[in-house]
Amino acid sequence: MSDNELDELLSQLKDTCKKNRHHSSNETNLNNILKKIDVFINRRQMKLLNHHKRFDDLQRDLLLSECESSRNRAALEKKDFEVNQLHMMLNKAEQTTQNIMTKYDNEVQKLTEQLSNVQQEYERLKIMHKTNQDNRTMNEVLTEIVRLQELNKMLEIDNQRLYNENDHLKQTNYQTHNHEEIILREKNAQLEKLINSLQRSNQQPLCNQGIDSTIFESKIKTLENDIDFYKRHSDQQVKTKTMIILIFLLINE
Repeated sequence: MSDNELDELLSQLKDTCKKNRHHSSNETNLNNILKKIDVFINRRQMKLLNHHKRFDDLQRDLLLSECESSRNRAALEKKDFEVNQLHMMLNKAEQTTQNIMTKYDNEVQKLTEQLSNVQQEYERLKIMHKTNQDNRTMNEVLTEIVRLQELNKMLEIDNQRLYNENDHLKQTNYQTHNHEEIILREKNAQLEKLINSLQRSNQQPLCNQGIDSTIFESKIKTLENDIDFYKRHSDQQVKTKTMIILIFLLINE
């Protein structure tokens, strides 16, 4: 029942009251209207109670919602604080990372420059070492060349000296050989004379042989001594010639 219906019932009640109050039909109408009003009031009370109950429920739900909202707000504030802390930590970490990266880049750049300097110094020392080694090798080669030249000069001098000595020995041996041949021819002539004398003495009388045999023996002894001397001198000459030939062969090698 709405408010319009209530207004209509109240209007009917007023009309009924204005009419004859002691009339039975009006009393019946009045009772019906009052019953309807009671029903309306009961309904309104029930509805009001329901509204109060619903209001209480809504108020309780609101309180619960407010508590939940407070808890959520507190949790949200806590989360927001944690998020802010995390943002601060993240910003700090990013700043630290940026500082570390900047420092790392600077260190890498510094190490790269040092490495480049070391490589350049290594190349310079390598070139210097190679130059010094080449110079040392060249100096050693030049020193060896000078030493070999001096040795060659000494060998040339020794070679010339040996050639001169060889020529001198050849000349001396030639002269000695000629001299010995002359002596040998003389000794051979003397020997032939002695043989002829011996042959003639064999044809003479025996009385003269005693005197001549002494002379012949003396001459024979002299000739034997001369022949031994010539043999010894000839052996020495052969040895000397052999040594000269060996020295000459060694020089030519």
